Amino acid sequence: MGWQPGLDSGAGESPDRDPGVPGVPGVPGVSGGPSVRDPRLARFAGDGSDSSDGSPAPSGALALLADELSGLQRRCLGATDNELVGLVRSWAAIESWAASAKLGVIRELIRRDGVPSPGSGHGDLPDEWSQSLRYELAQALACSTQSAETIGFLFAEPVFA
Repeated sequence: MGWQPGLDSGAGESPDRDPGVPGVPGVPGVSGGPSVRDPRLARFAGDGSDSSDGSPAPSGALALLADELSGLQRRCLGATDNELVGLVRSWAAIESWAASAKLGVIRELIRRDGVPSPGSGHGDLPDEWSQSLRYELAQALACSTQSAETIGFLFAEPVFA
């Protein structure tokens, strides 16, 4: 993550892909040429009231598209108010999709860590998971072992389909 603070500067850089790109007239601190409305913004203009409005489903491709359309400093240049709301909805869907995937992988780590107890009510997960897995998960998520253990409690109750 090149945008995080470095040892030398301590200030950090922008998380934008290329913060050195010129060209956002009327935005403080950024100057340059004219901006052109991206026609792909229209995909986000639906009001979200029904699933057939053509809103893109959460995916890696949607994350890349939303990232591009959100643009430099996330100013969403050229987007209408409806398109901005659509972008927010898309970012929220991407966030949920990513969180679900993360929890699924954590569940697999727990599954591989121990043998499930028959009749435990935890499905195919063990009743307990090892202290070493808590530390491994805490390191992977850059959180405390207590937080990692709390994530494990998400799997303490049976999952109902």
